[in-house]
Amino acid sequence: MWFRNGFMVLAALLYLVPGNDNATAQDQPTHEQKVTLENAITMKIVSGDIDDTTTRLANELAIVLDSPKTLRVLPVLSGGGEKNVSDLLYLKGVDVGLVRTDVLNYVATREVFSGVNGRLRYIAKLHNEEVYVITTAKVATLQDLANAPVNFGRTSQGNMATAELILAALGIAVQPVHLDHAEAIQKIRTGEIAATIVVNGKPNAFVSNLSAADGLKLLSIPFVDPLTELYLPSSLSSDDYPDLIGKGETVDTLATTVVMAMYNWPKNHSRYQRTARFVRAFFSKFSAFREAPRHPKWKEVNLGANLPGWTRFEPAQEWLDLYGTTVPGEPALAGLRKSFEEFLSDRLDGGEQTLSTDQRKEMFRTFLKWKENQTEATIQVHMTSATGIGPFAGTIRASNTTITVAGAEEQALLLQPSLKELTPGPHALHLHSFPNCGPSEKDGVMVAGLGAGGHLFAEQEGKTFGSHLGDLPDLQVAPDRTASEIIVVPRLTLADLLERSIMVHASGSDTSSRLACGVIN
Repeated sequence: MWFRNGFMVLAALLYLVPGNDNATAQDQPTHEQKVTLENAITMKIVSGDIDDTTTRLANELAIVLDSPKTLRVLPVLSGGGEKNVSDLLYLKGVDVGLVRTDVLNYVATREVFSGVNGRLRYIAKLHNEEVYVITTAKVATLQDLANAPVNFGRTSQGNMATAELILAALGIAVQPVHLDHAEAIQKIRTGEIAATIVVNGKPNAFVSNLSAADGLKLLSIPFVDPLTELYLPSSLSSDDYPDLIGKGETVDTLATTVVMAMYNWPKNHSRYQRTARFVRAFFSKFSAFREAPRHPKWKEVNLGANLPGWTRFEPAQEWLDLYGTTVPGEPALAGLRKSFEEFLSDRLDGGEQTLSTDQRKEMFRTFLKWKENQTEATIQVHMTSATGIGPFAGTIRASNTTITVAGAEEQALLLQPSLKELTPGPHALHLHSFPNCGPSEKDGVMVAGLGAGGHLFAEQEGKTFGSHLGDLPDLQVAPDRTASEIIVVPRLTLADLLERSIMVHASGSDTSSRLACGVIN
């Protein structure tokens, strides 16, 4: 079978990667080959201007994801907003754009670009960016800006669409002007304009350099019904901008979300394949973006969040379907899958070396079967319920190990439970067929834990076996209702747990009710 020879295949693929240690001086690429290689691995990402949070994030994408001979991320400064959409549609060499969702809605509903919904795809929703209305201490509310000159930012910047949408929803008509924000601040101070509208993620360097001591202030923006479809309520505090907001005070505002977008290339196009490699690298290394010294806005990102009305790039959706998303309490196994995907993305270079979803899945199983692989998974266990999933009951750590049987070394699975609130005594413990701990209907009644299906390996070729590999040693629960006694399971490995569930029964009887369950997904 293919997966049995997975590591042989992987070794062959790695040998083909340019720069392999086995290469000789005669194997060095020609100038033309170097040009081809550099362009084949480079992803150009357009962000905003130099002060924009998206520019900082694009730079961090380059820092984290750059990998010699497989992937290079090249950030490109742009106008942001409509200009980034235009770049994705028309500018040669642009692969990905960071665009706000209100701008996407703006260009789609106003048909600024014909058929834009079908011409673009999104990879993931990213962080939120706050709206700042900067004015002088003489202006009390947004309504005071009516009929006054207000800066919307340079033409085609994202600020322009946002300013227009918000003020229109609030019924406030102003005289738009289009200036660089630094120039706009000077004109606010001289009284030539009343305010400027800035959209950027906090903390933002440009806004941080402004001070109430210079007569400047931020205006509150009310969160009213016409704005709820495109914006989120947010706030700015003295902790965010101590020189602009009084200590302990807050300013109500709105936020919009940035999305990572791309052109909708056909599947057989090299740009499609290159972006797919970028997506796998980004998703698999995403945890690195949440760590210092990366921008705190990365912590707002939920890779699995959907963008209504738009279609996700298919390889991104496939990755999410296969590996899930990063959420609090996520099983360590999902992190292991991401580490494996990172391993592949660093070493495989597209073309003939691109693995299909099925090949990647089989190689991952082979990786987990490898007896020298000392990885582990933490399984979250919940009590079962006829109405859904019950309370959290603890965890079971699973890892590969070896045992000696009749003088020979044999693979085994080590289970380390840390469970609570269970009935003292022995409890039957099984692997079940499906990664579903929810209830299912039987004879017109919802039965807790039945979604897990039957015992794994209990039936083969139409025969039912009383003893089978899915029948694990009993779980022993102490008088204090906790379970921590280690269980060794011969002949099984982490690979056998994938896409299964582990079930704790109500007693030592294999046929007793299903009490607690953990999904191995």
